[in-house]
Amino acid sequence: MELRPPWVPHEKYPFEDRYRTIDNCRVHYIDECSGPSILVLAGNPFWSFVYRRIVLGLTDTFRCVAPDYPGFALSMASAGYDFRPQHGSSFATR
Repeated sequence: MELRPPWVPHEKYPFEDRYRTIDNCRVHYIDECSGPSILVLAGNPFWSFVYRRIVLGLTDTFRCVAPDYPGFALSMASAGYDFRPQHGSSFATR
């Protein structure tokens, strides 16, 4: 079980934290509800928190998936990860 850091208030971000290891990066994401899927990608350097209200408004109809890029928010980048799009190209295609 992961413990959410205190700087992420549950009342403002009421989602289940999920994690997956991809290319040695520990990626945090939310995956809420069911129905047709919407993938919500935040711009760099933001994270899924910026879309929390949108996700909450859509989950009665859609499945919303929102990852945090490696090294941002609750995700961890691997050693040597350089934060350029071409570095994460294999991550983006999974």
